[in-house]
Amino acid sequence: MNVPQYPDPSDEIIRHVAGLVGQRNPLVLLDLIRDKLLGDADKVAELGRQWAVCRALPETRTALQTTRDVLGSYWQGPAYTQFGRYTDNLVGDLDANQSLMNGFATTLGDCAKTVMGSYSDAVNLIGQTAADLLSLGVEAGLLLVPGVDLIAGPDLLLKVIDKLDEFVKNVVALFAKGLDDIATYMASGISFTVNANNFRVPEPLGPGTAAGLGNANQWHVAPYDR
Repeated sequence: MNVPQYPDPSDEIIRHVAGLVGQRNPLVLLDLIRDKLLGDADKVAELGRQWAVCRALPETRTALQTTRDVLGSYWQGPAYTQFGRYTDNLVGDLDANQSLMNGFATTLGDCAKTVMGSYSDAVNLIGQTAADLLSLGVEAGLLLVPGVDLIAGPDLLLKVIDKLDEFVKNVVALFAKGLDDIATYMASGISFTVNANNFRVPEPLGPGTAAGLGNANQWHVAPYDR
């Protein structure tokens, strides 16, 4: 997801106008958006991508199945049956572990997407609010840019305060929705952490299985089927 650049010119306009009317809340929110909202979302997204594209387990699964099928073309007997059963167990473990990894990747990706989306929406709000303030100034014959103008007259003053209040409410609502979404993903993350305790470590060959696989008498050449 492409993240827009922080709109410094629009930020300056809002800060200037908020200062003229003595409004501090817009300044606090601008600082939060600029300095903290995005955080390390790009790193989280990259971590999720790395989990998603990891092919170690699927490739191992394919290699095991291929080996079993190739052996089955030439061999049968108790040893091959034992080998097939052990391979099936390994494949089941790999499938379960891959499912957990996919869950981790999805949760990380969703968290990053939510943060980046909230940041993009906040940037759009900053740009729109600055444009609205400039429009109010134009209507009153003022520029409302840093270093210029004082706001005089109750009508313009009230309109500017209303516009800044609207900005604050919209940003707070945006933050609240983002936090709700993140809380949902955190719950999923906790669930995955619990499930990670069930991450399956393949059992080694037991003595009986190993002995059977190593016994040439337990391997029988498969009959040639013309």
